[in-house]
Amino acid sequence: LTTTHVQTITVQDTTPPTLVTPLTNISVTCDAIPTIPVLVFNDSCTATSNIVVVFTETTSSIDANGNYTITYVWNATDACGNNLPVTQIVNVSIPNYLQPLTLEAVCSIDTDLQINLETVISNLFPGITANGGTWIDVSNSGALSTNGVFTPLDLVNGFYIVRYTTNDPICPKIIEITIPTRNDFPTCGVQSCVTLIVHNAFTPNGDGVNETFIIENINNLDCYPENTVEIYDRWGVKVYDASNYNNDDRVFKGFSEGRSTVKQSSGLPTGTYFYILKYKNIEGNYQTKNGYLYLSR
Repeated sequence: LTTTHVQTITVQDTTPPTLVTPLTNISVTCDAIPTIPVLVFNDSCTATSNIVVVFTETTSSIDANGNYTITYVWNATDACGNNLPVTQIVNVSIPNYLQPLTLEAVCSIDTDLQINLETVISNLFPGITANGGTWIDVSNSGALSTNGVFTPLDLVNGFYIVRYTTNDPICPKIIEITIPTRNDFPTCGVQSCVTLIVHNAFTPNGDGVNETFIIENINNLDCYPENTVEIYDRWGVKVYDASNYNNDDRVFKGFSEGRSTVKQSSGLPTGTYFYILKYKNIEGNYQTKNGYLYLSR
């Protein structure tokens, strides 16, 4: 009599591969990032050559101090679907990531002044080429072009910040340029402007002394490039007006000049008049002076 028994032995592999290659997190500078390591895995049931390894790499954004991380992940899977994830973190620092630079004050009333910041960077930072990167007008001045040319015309006095970031994906650099602007001496190469002095009394009597209405320094075009003068009599009638008054060929001599309802005659009578002087100063702002003017014959 023969009895047969059948036994089925099911072998289940639940053990993932193991890492043979030593691996640790590392910290490096951006110019010394090592090559990605080649890892070796072993498995008790699967030949090493049949272990499937899937590799991924991710890079974080750069923080304000010039640091970022690269994360390497290897997923090793044996023939039975057992998976071993292995991660390595590479902490990367960028030496001299943010380099500040402050220029000397530049003139904001020079119509021809343009500052090529690409040239400035190339001259002061020989290892950095300011071409192909990104320009940011941090102060929103509106004076920066897309190719790094800064035009300070008409900016108010202050400090304007421009940033340039190189296009190097591994070791980028930021150059932060502070540009002070001024509209006065000596930055703009003109003398400090003298004060306008209104001589509010004159005697047009033909003796050759104090014959005209003088506004001292009004003919200094560096300081006062534009002006208008209006003169009214005591009833509010305009008896004189002129643009670009200069104490010479444009000057009030006590005549109506035929410019108003008062006709030109031998001269306006002795009395009190009222002047209005409007002028543009070196900063480009318009201002007004007014007061009484005494005419005596």
